[in-house]
Amino acid sequence: MSWTKTGGEFLVNTTTIGGQIQPNISGLANGGFVISWTDGSNTGGDVSDAAIRGQIYTATGVKTGGEFLVNSATFDAQTTPAVANFASSGFAIVWRDNSGSNPDNNDAAVRGQLFTNYGAKDGGEFLVNTNTIGGQIRPSIAALTSGSFVVAWQDFSGAAGDTSDSGIRAQMFSSTGTKIGNEFLVNTTTIGLQGNPRIAALSGGGFVVTWFDNNTTGDDPSNHAVRAQIYDGAGSKVGGQFRVNTTVANSQDQPSIAPLTNGGFVVVWQDASTSGADTSYSAVRGQIYDATGGMQGGEFLINTVTTGSQWIPSVAALSTGGFVVAWQCDSLTSPDLSSGAVRAQQFDNTGAKIGSDFLVNTTTHLDQTAPTVAGLPGGGFVISWVDSSATGSDASGTAVRAQMFTTPVNPNLFLLSAGVDAITGTSANDTLTGANGDLQPGDTINGGGGIDVLEITAGPSFDLRTPASIVAVERLVGTAVDDEIILNSARGIQTIDGAAGYDKINFFISNAPIDLQTFGTEFVNIEEFYINDSGTTTLIVRASDLATISKIETASAGGTDTLATAEPVMMLVGKTLININHIESLSTTGTAITPPTAWVGTITGGIGDDVITLSVGNTSTVTGGLGTDSLVFTGTGSLTIPVTSGIEAVLYSGSSAQTLTLPAADSRTFGLGAGDDTITGSTDADRLFLGTGNDSFSGLAGADLAIGEGGSDTLDGGSGADTLFGGTASSWLSGGDDADTLVGGGGDDTLLGGSVGDTTANLIFGGAGNDSITGAGVLVGGTGNDTVTGDAGSDTLFGVSGANQLFGGDGDDVVRGGSDADTISGGAGNDLLFGDAGGDSFRIQLGGGFDVIADFQVGSDTIDLRDCSITAASFGTLSQTAATNGVILWISATQSISIVGLSAVSISDVVVL
Repeated sequence: MSWTKTGGEFLVNTTTIGGQIQPNISGLANGGFVISWTDGSNTGGDVSDAAIRGQIYTATGVKTGGEFLVNSATFDAQTTPAVANFASSGFAIVWRDNSGSNPDNNDAAVRGQLFTNYGAKDGGEFLVNTNTIGGQIRPSIAALTSGSFVVAWQDFSGAAGDTSDSGIRAQMFSSTGTKIGNEFLVNTTTIGLQGNPRIAALSGGGFVVTWFDNNTTGDDPSNHAVRAQIYDGAGSKVGGQFRVNTTVANSQDQPSIAPLTNGGFVVVWQDASTSGADTSYSAVRGQIYDATGGMQGGEFLINTVTTGSQWIPSVAALSTGGFVVAWQCDSLTSPDLSSGAVRAQQFDNTGAKIGSDFLVNTTTHLDQTAPTVAGLPGGGFVISWVDSSATGSDASGTAVRAQMFTTPVNPNLFLLSAGVDAITGTSANDTLTGANGDLQPGDTINGGGGIDVLEITAGPSFDLRTPASIVAVERLVGTAVDDEIILNSARGIQTIDGAAGYDKINFFISNAPIDLQTFGTEFVNIEEFYINDSGTTTLIVRASDLATISKIETASAGGTDTLATAEPVMMLVGKTLININHIESLSTTGTAITPPTAWVGTITGGIGDDVITLSVGNTSTVTGGLGTDSLVFTGTGSLTIPVTSGIEAVLYSGSSAQTLTLPAADSRTFGLGAGDDTITGSTDADRLFLGTGNDSFSGLAGADLAIGEGGSDTLDGGSGADTLFGGTASSWLSGGDDADTLVGGGGDDTLLGGSVGDTTANLIFGGAGNDSITGAGVLVGGTGNDTVTGDAGSDTLFGVSGANQLFGGDGDDVVRGGSDADTISGGAGNDLLFGDAGGDSFRIQLGGGFDVIADFQVGSDTIDLRDCSITAASFGTLSQTAATNGVILWISATQSISIVGLSAVSISDVVVL
């Protein structure tokens, strides 16, 4: 079994006249516990209808002092107590008060009282609620890790924010009972009735409230739903209210809630859906959450016995991990065949059952109902309930009874102490738990076989340097709050998981690089690395080490502190580097390095192809190292070209327009972004990618390479053998003197190979669009309706496709049309003309020399003689002589046209004046 009864069932109330009902229980900081209940005896210091009484017990279940009266106002009835203990000392009880005492003399109020650990009142009774209209009932209380506490209740005031039947309100208090801030509305949905709140403190400092909601709208239109809302320690909502139950048929109500040792919480409730593994009238179900409200697994069935009904659950966390649920069982199952019994079930933190459910009560006559459970600091738990048996030492109507439980020693659980420990684990998977101060110089810890976990149960600091030895412990897990883990070696721990909170690794390693590649530990959920070395420090990280890191700091008093990696990416944006003044790549293939936005220092690439990204204005010193390395600037503002070493490309990826003059004798490639840039080149060879804006480049001298990419670009290469590429829109390109290569883009481009009379051979390609091309060399029109004009010298012109205008100019040119109807002119000189496909017009210039038309197509092509002043009449006087492959048409003694494949030229083949 997973539980053991400690002693027998015992009677809680000393006063046995009348009825004692509605018990509520809480463990105390000293290891004991306190039970409070509603007393109907009309005796002692309160002879009214009902009073609140309490009894304190030691950790072994022995009464401390006698039964005590909680309430000071004694008129009418005081009922439904709720109790919470403070971590330091003492406890608080709140209850429903019907006395009508000032300052709340309306229907019902919520009042409270602080106590010491020994049951002495600490201060006076106080009013919890601020709104005093209507009734305030069913209070619940939780003590927070800060020492303050919070109370929630069901409110019928109809006050601002929720004017429905009832809402859930709450109030925070200091440890002395002083209100912190104002009373606040918990529920967001304000339709229908919200009731029966329960509250639990979270180990991260906040708290969570759960309640039932019968608004029958939204995501659960059935009768009742269970909802919850998380708050931080200041009382601010974390996220929105959320539905707890997954099953929505019929009603889900009577919630109970408890925090878990891993920082999360568990909610249990009464489910009337008659679904799943329990189709009886009522079942008990639960759902586990992490600290942020994220579901951990699905909704699960708590009870094993499924006959009859299971009612009114109560849940408590156990100090050793996991939780226990108690509930009222009406199954009539042996060994309690009465109509009401109390059963319970233990679970681990994941919701897995530990053992089977068990009968709590020993007395089985008549009914045992309304259980409440609390975990004890020593690892056990205690359950209290209402007993209607009228047996034993209380033969009155009802009594309050209780039973203590201990959990047997887990053979795979080892507890560190503040003394000297010698722990040897088993061959299975073991868990070792300890808090700040539990690691001592004399400790020897051996996890044994299996995968063994060292769990930190309380911080804020855990020093792994301290024990004499730590062997065979594979994993360390932090608390749900902020942890500092101090180490000077891995100590064989394969994984250190900070868990929730802001967690810090403090490396006490001096005068040696810290290489996390070879350190031997995987760091998970760690927010800060701190290197406690005042000398020169190097930290070598992997990408996985940086996944959750927000800060890296060294204790350096000067010198060079380096953050390095051998991985392909080092992304540091959003992280804080303190005293780290150097970043370095150790990769052989290249690293993409992006430092924090405002960080300034030195950056060094490795032997691979590195990409270093900085924000505009960052003045870090960059050295590329070997390989082909790039420096990329992002953001807005004016770029200043930095002096670098070993950098092959300087690029800007932002959208700001840049005005730059490129440095002389600079072999780097420069690249611009989406702005409209104005770039002046140097007198040397420049290499430039102009980006997607409408850019301007003046190359001056040198063999320049300028690529326009997007936009309408204006590119002037100047002197030198330039290579220019236009943008995707209409661009203007001029190569200047010398042999240039010009390539148009997607628009209607103007391409100039050089100044008039420049006979240097260029290569010019118009590309798409209707381009205008002028120059010497090889000129290619492209796919639009282009105008291509050669310069002095022997040029080669291609029309490709479209209706092109091709003019060879002076010199002996080769002019070739394309797939469509072109106008082709060789100009002066002895030219070779090709029409290719389409109905082409060969336009002959007067004084043009001896031209050859190599592919005249009769019926589609024409020879245009109008520039030679030829009329229909004078055409008949022109001389034609046979040639080997065609006919020669003589314009004059010094000018002729050889037409290949034609035996004679007729008037239908020509165009005349």
